[in-house]
Amino acid sequence: MTKIQETDPILFPSEANENKGEKKRAGQGIVLVIAAIGIMAFVIYMTMIVFATTQS
Repeated sequence: MTKIQETDPILFPSEANENKGEKKRAGQGIVLVIAAIGIMAFVIYMTMIVFATTQS
Protein backbone atom coordinates (compact mmCIF):
# COMPACT_ATOMS: atom_id res chain seq x y z
CA MET A 1 0.00 0.00 0.00
CA THR A 2 2.80 2.43 0.82
CA LYS A 3 4.57 1.69 -2.47
CA ILE A 4 1.41 2.53 -4.39
CA GLN A 5 0.98 5.79 -2.47
CA GLU A 6 4.61 6.79 -3.01
CA THR A 7 4.41 6.21 -6.77
CA ASP A 8 0.81 7.38 -7.22
CA PRO A 9 0.82 10.04 -9.97
CA ILE A 10 -2.32 11.65 -8.51
CA LEU A 11 -0.50 12.63 -5.32
CA PHE A 12 2.53 14.18 -7.00
CA PRO A 13 0.79 17.16 -8.67
CA SER A 14 -0.92 18.19 -5.42
CA GLU A 15 2.39 18.04 -3.50
CA ALA A 16 4.22 19.90 -6.26
CA ASN A 17 1.56 22.60 -6.40
CA GLU A 18 1.60 23.02 -2.62
CA ASN A 19 5.39 23.45 -2.60
CA LYS A 20 5.20 25.83 -5.55
CA GLY A 21 2.54 27.89 -3.79
CA GLU A 22 4.61 28.14 -0.62
CA LYS A 23 7.69 29.21 -2.57
CA LYS A 24 5.64 31.74 -4.53
CA ARG A 25 4.20 33.18 -1.32
CA ALA A 26 7.66 33.41 0.25
CA GLY A 27 8.99 35.08 -2.90
CA GLN A 28 6.17 37.60 -2.93
CA GLY A 29 6.81 38.39 0.74
CA ILE A 30 10.49 39.04 0.08
CA VAL A 31 9.65 41.28 -2.89
CA LEU A 32 7.11 43.22 -0.83
CA VAL A 33 9.62 43.76 2.00
CA ILE A 34 12.30 44.97 -0.43
CA ALA A 35 9.79 47.28 -2.15
CA ALA A 36 8.63 48.68 1.19
CA ILE A 37 12.21 49.38 2.27
CA GLY A 38 12.92 51.05 -1.08
CA ILE A 39 9.83 53.25 -0.84
CA MET A 40 10.65 54.26 2.74
CA ALA A 41 14.24 55.09 1.76
CA PHE A 42 12.98 57.22 -1.13
CA VAL A 43 10.53 59.10 1.11
CA ILE A 44 13.25 59.76 3.70
CA TYR A 45 15.61 60.91 0.92
CA MET A 46 13.03 63.33 -0.47
CA THR A 47 12.27 64.61 3.04
CA MET A 48 15.95 65.29 3.63
CA ILE A 49 16.21 67.18 0.34
CA VAL A 50 13.18 69.33 1.21
CA PHE A 51 14.55 69.93 4.71
CA ALA A 52 18.02 70.84 3.35
CA THR A 53 16.62 73.26 0.76
CA THR A 54 14.35 75.04 3.25
CA GLN A 55 17.17 75.47 5.79
CA SER A 56 19.12 78.58 4.91
